Amino acid sequence: MSHPRGKMVSVKRHQPKGFTMSKRENILVVDVETCGDFGSSLVYDLGLAVVERATGRIIESHSLVISDVFYDMPEKMESAYYAAKLPSYHDGIAAGIFKVVNLWEAWRLVRDTIAKYNIRRVYAYNAGFDKNALNFTMRTITAGKYHNFMPRGVKWSCIMNMACQTLFSQPSYLRFAEANGLISEKGNLRTGAEAAYAYITRTPDFEESHTGLADVEIEVAILHKILRQKKRMNEKIDSNAWKIPQKAHKARRAGQLALSLK
Repeated sequence: MSHPRGKMVSVKRHQPKGFTMSKRENILVVDVETCGDFGSSLVYDLGLAVVERATGRIIESHSLVISDVFYDMPEKMESAYYAAKLPSYHDGIAAGIFKVVNLWEAWRLVRDTIAKYNIRRVYAYNAGFDKNALNFTMRTITAGKYHNFMPRGVKWSCIMNMACQTLFSQPSYLRFAEANGLISEKGNLRTGAEAAYAYITRTPDFEESHTGLADVEIEVAILHKILRQKKRMNEKIDSNAWKIPQKAHKARRAGQLALSLK
């Protein structure tokens, strides 16, 4: 593939009669699996789901293997973050679980899905990684002709940032993390998707599948739990979001210590 065919499109801003952001907005939730070095990650697995934001209902989903990377870059694939899972992809492809497409076909499917459902926001857990990986893959496969995978006008929202402001800052998460080893060697609370899903489902030993669509379904559940908190929050990508619950729990401990000394 040399480049995507056709023109890059912007998201239409018109809204159907009766549309409200709170009740009828559809969003796109994505997750990628990659190979290559950090900062130059190439997407070989793209999972995506159209979700009714208010209810968490999945309307449409796709599980895509990107042939330009999966088949055409064998040396890169040897460095895939979860290379041990690669044999399962061949089984999944044979079973029709994954659909093999080139990057142009994936780009066109995403573009058409966004237009079909009038989507204005794309969500991902640690969205900065997914955004950068998709854009780097686009630049690499098109030899620099195209830079952005998502259409103009679509905003990225980070589920991890939202989780850090809500779920991970709850006193009960500190207790859950302490009881189940969800604290790093440096004393920081775990704030990954696995920790979030383990917490909301009370399954301490939960492990992600680390395949695109399966992880998307987990992230949809986390997002729905967050939105049910009905709390105003910053949805933007923030690489320092993990610090928010650390500060919240540190302040809470300081307050408890002060009370105990009175």
